[in-house]
Amino acid sequence: MIEVKRGKLTKLFNVDKELQKSTLIQLSQELDQLINQYLKYMKSLQKENDDS
Repeated sequence: MIEVKRGKLTKLFNVDKELQKSTLIQLSQELDQLINQYLKYMKSLQKENDDS
């Protein structure tokens, strides 16, 4: 009985670790996108400055 529960807990724990990994990957990708957008924005401001 205890062995079965331990197996289920281990499975749940592994699933949780996988979820954490995918969440971290997703967050880092979103962060990359935000940084890229910010850099593009800064470049466009710089360009506007240079033009005027």
